[in-house]
Order: sequence, then structure tokens, then C-alpha cells
Amino acid sequence: ISPEAGAMPAGYRRGVSTGPLAPIVVAATFTGNSLELGVSFRRAAVPAPQVRTVLDHFVATLEHLR
Repeated sequence: ISPEAGAMPAGYRRGVSTGPLAPIVVAATFTGNSLELGVSFRRAAVPAPQVRTVLDHFVATLEHLR
């Protein structure tokens, strides 16, 4: 990265669309040494508590990879 580019942002929030076929979408972005996850879901297809369970499992799996 060139010095003229300035400092990297502290974080990045990504909006992702579920589209017609995917009830849950997770988009990963690396910012420096961190991983940012953008998550979208269709409430008509998946209840929020179920999405939370899926995401908790996903994050636990990522943490286990360390």
C-alpha cells in the first residue's frame, strides 16, 4: 500500500443481498488483520433466532481454526 493512500479504515460494513435463491448470505471481507462478516437473510424464509444459531456456529467454527 502506498503512503499516499492513507490509513486503512478501522472496519468495513458490507451490505449483501439474499437474491431469489439464497435465504441467508454471508459475505466476508478482510480489513487489515480482521475479518468482517456481512449477513443478510429473508425473514419470510428463516426466523431470526435460527439465523443467530447458524451464525454462532459459523463464528465458533472460525475461532476453532485458529
